[in-house]
Amino acid sequence: SLAYAFYAVDMNSEAKVVVSRNSIKLEINTKEKLAYIRETNEGKVSDYTSTLNLYVSSLDLARDLANAFECAVDTSEQSIIKFADNSDIRPWLSENISQVELGEETISQQMAVQEDAENQLTIDIETKKTDGESSASTYILYPEDLSLEKLAIKVSGKRLYVLLHTEKGKYIKRLENDQVQNFVSDTEVLFYDPLVAKNFMSAIRTLHLNSLVEDRSEMPVEEAMAFLLESVQNVNIPDEQFEQSLEFSDEDKCRVTFTRVETDSKGIGTEYRYEFALSDLHAPSAKYTIKGASVIINLVTEGGEKLIKPYKHSEAGNFVDDFSIYADDVLQAKKILGAFAALSEACK
Repeated sequence: SLAYAFYAVDMNSEAKVVVSRNSIKLEINTKEKLAYIRETNEGKVSDYTSTLNLYVSSLDLARDLANAFECAVDTSEQSIIKFADNSDIRPWLSENISQVELGEETISQQMAVQEDAENQLTIDIETKKTDGESSASTYILYPEDLSLEKLAIKVSGKRLYVLLHTEKGKYIKRLENDQVQNFVSDTEVLFYDPLVAKNFMSAIRTLHLNSLVEDRSEMPVEEAMAFLLESVQNVNIPDEQFEQSLEFSDEDKCRVTFTRVETDSKGIGTEYRYEFALSDLHAPSAKYTIKGASVIINLVTEGGEKLIKPYKHSEAGNFVDDFSIYADDVLQAKKILGAFAALSEACK
């Protein structure tokens, strides 16, 4: 048997009475034609729709129901949770990001917040089909990167979900069955209930606001040096490996050597080395970009002057104005840029 569920606050208050030769019905619709009416068949979601028809036995009853419906909608209130801080959000996510059954698929979802990593969000999704086939996906993202303008509930057939979209690029790290994939700009979290989805959006908005960092360059010199020595590390992605190291000169801590050994899918390695002065770097011009499964951090000299000495397999080349460091995490890239900015300013 079919059953329908909806929230009065999502509905237009005006119900339309439709009389035909064979029936009398009350037609009710959602605001903005949003498909927030859930249809279930034998207890399982079969569709989401924006219109519901209620068939009645008489015209008087239809009118009475229309008046009662209008009153119910007009007096309904939105009950979206306003989260104060992360201590409220973590248990809510644990309880409400859960399993969803869609036809022949059962999708289990978990979301975790890592506060010491600027509220990093990890979404683990396991999909099981009735034929026994299964797959596991993991998405890692940072609330600061999310677009609040594109944070929205979407409906497609039996699927009701909240779209998470990174505003400025493909900043969501993705793994499929523990294998690193290319970065993406979108992922989704499934729900049965539109109100729970709205509460989830409220949680994401709070996390976004609590995660904004204006300036990562505000760190002591010793801390910045230690961070770079620890964070400029090897990166392994499909078909490529990058062995990387950073060395500060014993005589002058403002002079640095960066070494990168790139190994391709055939096992052929190429060594690059760059020698430069931290004072020559121009922090505002530095940036990171996404290429496939890697994050490329590009450091540039002030005014584009060719002040960086490059080597390839220990053979010196002509001076250049930039070089790149590879990473596999967006926050790591942001912090590396911040540390270089702090050191560059201190060395000027």
